[in-house]
Amino acid sequence: MTADAILIDLWRDCINVRLTPDGENLTVPAGRLTPEQRARVLENKPDLIQYLHDAHGTTERLLATAMRACDRHGDDEAARQAMRDDCLALPVHVQADLLEHFRGKRHGTD
Repeated sequence: MTADAILIDLWRDCINVRLTPDGENLTVPAGRLTPEQRARVLENKPDLIQYLHDAHGTTERLLATAMRACDRHGDDEAARQAMRDDCLALPVHVQADLLEHFRGKRHGTD
C-alpha cells in the first residue's frame, strides 16, 4: 500500500496523521488506530514521513494560489484568514486537488 493510499484510508476514518514539529516522526491522535492501521503505519513510516515532507511544498503552493484568488475577489483580511484556515484543515491529498482546481486543471484534462 502506498503512503498516499494509507493516508487516504486513515482520513476516511477521520484520522489525520501529521509530522512532528521537528519533521522526524509522525503524530496520530491517541488511541484512534486499529491494530491493522497501526501496523501499516509502522511498516511504512519512512515513506509516510517523506510523503508528508513533500506535501509541505503543496501546502505552500496552495496557500499562495488561494491568496491570489482572494486578491482577484477583493477579499478582506477576515475572508483571507478563513481561506487559509480552510486550506490548512484539509488532508494533504485534498490540498493537492484544491491546488489543481485553483490552477484551472481538471484530472485527466491537462
